[in-house]
Amino acid sequence: MKACILLIAARLVLAQDGAVIEGTAYNKVTQAGVPGVSITLATPSAPDTHLYTATSDTAGFFRIESVKYGDYVASFKAPDGFLAPRRSDPSCKPFQVVSGGEPTKLRIPIAPMGSVGGRVLDAAGNPVPRVRVEIYRVHGGGGATVITNSEGRFSQSGLVPGPYRLRARPVLEGTPLSRRLKTVSPLSAKPPEGERWIWAPTYFPDSTEINGATTIIVREGLELPGFDIHIRSAPVFRLRGMVLDDEGKPAASVGLRLESETGWSAAEAETTSGQDGAFEFPSVRSGNWQITAQAARGETTLKGFAEFIMPRCNVEDVELRIARPFTLDGVIEGTPQPLTAKTSLIVGLFPTTHGEQSVTTEQPGGKLHFENLYPGIYRIGPFSKLPGHYLKSILLGTQDVSGLDVTLLQNSPPIRMIYAPNAAHVRGRVENGAGVKVVLIEADQQHFITGESMRVSVCDREGQFAVDGLRPTTYYALALETSGNMNSGDLTEAVFAGGLGQSVQTVRLAEGDIATLNLAIAPWPF
Repeated sequence: MKACILLIAARLVLAQDGAVIEGTAYNKVTQAGVPGVSITLATPSAPDTHLYTATSDTAGFFRIESVKYGDYVASFKAPDGFLAPRRSDPSCKPFQVVSGGEPTKLRIPIAPMGSVGGRVLDAAGNPVPRVRVEIYRVHGGGGATVITNSEGRFSQSGLVPGPYRLRARPVLEGTPLSRRLKTVSPLSAKPPEGERWIWAPTYFPDSTEINGATTIIVREGLELPGFDIHIRSAPVFRLRGMVLDDEGKPAASVGLRLESETGWSAAEAETTSGQDGAFEFPSVRSGNWQITAQAARGETTLKGFAEFIMPRCNVEDVELRIARPFTLDGVIEGTPQPLTAKTSLIVGLFPTTHGEQSVTTEQPGGKLHFENLYPGIYRIGPFSKLPGHYLKSILLGTQDVSGLDVTLLQNSPPIRMIYAPNAAHVRGRVENGAGVKVVLIEADQQHFITGESMRVSVCDREGQFAVDGLRPTTYYALALETSGNMNSGDLTEAVFAGGLGQSVQTVRLAEGDIATLNLAIAPWPF
């Protein structure tokens, strides 16, 4: 009894030394508590320095004692199968802990991830085991792969909400995929149609072409079973060509990869060019393809890319050039000087089809320097914003390439990014909009600057929002209640190709405008 009294007294003394923060991590869909959520407190000035931590219990409850009075910001880590709030969520906004008897209360929304499942069947309706099922996002990349079991079934959980496509890909003898997985699918060596046919990657429900694929929507906390994919066969044709180096001479011993229209996952075929630069892929389906080529020459790597549509016949004359990497300089004009860590702009070159993006940070004098670029088609855009300014134009030499695809080569002129003061601004409120995202999308989707065409603001607890530093143009504005994992490609498609465009509000902004909007929450499919 004495020990129990001492323990209670110690707890009372502990509680008097500071405040108490407690709350619940809850499932956004079911409202049930979520166990195993990590809660971390830090100061707004040093958000990465963790001062207090806790973990939610089986009921989702957590409690932190002896917290010093002051301003704090919370961050969270969710268990497997869930998505924690991002820093833009209201639950991650700074809050104040003051003296007083009542604990500070927090409620943490945790978004459950989705899952899909189904079977892979042959033409007779029989299940096919050991088939690779690729579950990939329509926009933005990412996804998962799974192998069908002995009953031809597949299931994948932990998917971020959004639109996906499913593709069943047979593991065929001698392919790069069979070497990676060291197994093959138990299908007949040749389909019944004939010698020059193969079992083809098949999109749900039964198409060998991507334009026949059905998009499925994965939603928070929703299990989607019953996606049966019927494996199909397709005729194949011979593809031959020549690899040339940057001097126009035949390039020997160049590794080539044949990748399908998704550009996702393992190559469907690989080969190496001969001493005369010639290469051949003997079995290629009709459709959209890309070839990537790479060769080492001393300490330098030469690369090349080609995109083409394979017809339903043999092709003998594909020409692929490989080139050395090059550098490209640029300059940012119209920004205030001197630069600081917060005002230095980050600029990217984004390949529109293939290759890797190149990113650089503005140096003193507004200078830009991009390295390890390969010839290709790019879009130019910033990663960061400059308070009070907007990106007025992008020049390649004297040519205005703002919002356009541009071919960059070894001899391309320098990039000039012109900023101007007196940017436009939008203010407003969303009814019942605490934590709701307000999105502004440039209405002209034919000419847009990557990094500038979409802006997002999160409403505060009163539903108020602000978007600053806008380019003068016409925008669509809408308010969406999402889990914080909105993909820009998903949203753009929903607005311009789906029915979401009927829910938007249009705002035309001139230089220096301050527009006020009152928005209602629009329906969002995921």
